[in-house]
Amino acid sequence: MLIVMTGEARVIRFNSRWPDDIWNPAVAALQKRGWLDASGTLTDEGLAARTRIEDETDGLALGPWLHLGKELTHRLWRLLRDLLQVILDQNGLAQLRTPIGLSWPAQWAG
Repeated sequence: MLIVMTGEARVIRFNSRWPDDIWNPAVAALQKRGWLDASGTLTDEGLAARTRIEDETDGLALGPWLHLGKELTHRLWRLLRDLLQVILDQNGLAQLRTPIGLSWPAQWAG
């Protein structure tokens, strides 16, 4: 939920049709923690929490990729990239943008 509250990601609420009875209590809870200010903007404390959460989830997700190693990870990435491109081409979609702002075509980060 915290990512939904930040920057351009707020549009996710409307695209995902989050109802007010779920959205408003979540905003209030994050404000109570001090992670959002009265206007719903991420505070420094909220940014620090989000950074900690992202770092922790990245670390937890790293194990399988370390097990595969760089070469096999890159191979898997290429296979999935090519599969997604076929799906996009078959549906007449030239561009893709994920809810967290990633765009297509993807670039290999490794």
